[in-house]
Amino acid sequence: MNAKEIVRALRCCSNVDTRKPDCENCPLFSTRLCVKIMLEGAADLIESLQAELDKLNDFEQGQCAKLLAQLTERDEGIKRLQRELTSLAIESLDRVRELAKLEAEVIAMRACGREGDAE
Repeated sequence: MNAKEIVRALRCCSNVDTRKPDCENCPLFSTRLCVKIMLEGAADLIESLQAELDKLNDFEQGQCAKLLAQLTERDEGIKRLQRELTSLAIESLDRVRELAKLEAEVIAMRACGREGDAE
């Protein structure tokens, strides 16, 4: 039995409206031991669907683990780049300070040179 037939048979056996089986519309109508066959088919279908669900869950967990590893690796890369940029910024600031100090010394030396020329 396929899934549609099993569902139809289950619905026929559990006719909510009349609370009586609707055997005439059942795919197992006039089959000997129809309820047994229907229940076995339902159990097989449930087991099959559960196995498929387990397989999909395992795949999903594997994909999530891969994604988490990629995100962790990217985060570490970003942190490393941030440290490098901070270091470069500090080096640049130190260099600017050195240049400013040298420029101040040059200006002071020029000023001293002009004072010496004025005398």
